Amino acid sequence: MIFFSTFVIQIIFTMCQYYDDDLSIQIKDGIIFIDFFASHGTYEISDRGIKKKIELINGQSFPMVSDMRSLKTSTREARQRMSEPDAGIGVKAVAIIMNSKVHQIMINFFTKINKRPAPTKVFTNKEDAIKWAQKFLSKD
Repeated sequence: MIFFSTFVIQIIFTMCQYYDDDLSIQIKDGIIFIDFFASHGTYEISDRGIKKKIELINGQSFPMVSDMRSLKTSTREARQRMSEPDAGIGVKAVAIIMNSKVHQIMINFFTKINKRPAPTKVFTNKEDAIKWAQKFLSKD
């Protein structure tokens, strides 16, 4: 019975995550974590990330922590894709992690121009981003 339970837990865990060369998505402790590995954001990466996130959440809603520290540049199309309506499906709030204050200012500007469907805040520290996202765990 222990083997069966471990096997079922492994399947469930595997179903709540996605990895490729450009990004990873996982649901952990009620939060969606998206980590970008690519240094250049493209429409294809943004589109794949949005579609995989929607697939993983399975109709539920979560706060999200998006670690974009590896992204140095992104195309206009990638930024536009991330502001399309389906990008906000299942997202209660978005904590974005960037490397620098300059990136913070740029993302804050972007989120003001492209109205976000959920509260969005930019951080340079992952722990602070997680703490902020946790505030949205019990909200419907």
